[in-house]
Amino acid sequence: MLEKKINSDLITALKARDVLKTSVLRIIKASIENKKITNHGEISDDELLLVIKKELKQANETLDALENNNRDTQEQIVKIAVIKSYLPKQIATSQLEEIIESVIKSTNAQGISDMGKVIGQVMSQVKGQADGSAVSKIVKEKLS
Repeated sequence: MLEKKINSDLITALKARDVLKTSVLRIIKASIENKKITNHGEISDDELLLVIKKELKQANETLDALENNNRDTQEQIVKIAVIKSYLPKQIATSQLEEIIESVIKSTNAQGISDMGKVIGQVMSQVKGQADGSAVSKIVKEKLS
């Protein structure tokens, strides 16, 4: 489903001669094809989201490098926006904190040693709607 949307958006971007969006979608499409090759066939939408998240992470790292070297970042910001448009909407921090607090209560987590157990359950509940590093940071604050 998501892969079809990416393919149709690529065709639309090609017809509109949108060079930047076309290049981003081609990169995503190439990553998807590489994942299909390693999986020996089709991939699920969940695996597809992981591929897109990986591309987003790489784009963010590139943005950080550009900022550190005082280079123009406008193009990279647009690329990140295109990639984010294919990911599910991220939940608000306040909502994430509520989920984390309920998981901490249900697991009777006492300290940092229970952090992995809490993060695992939270990530299974939010299913791609929250960044793992943000979850980790909030869990660490709550358990400290």
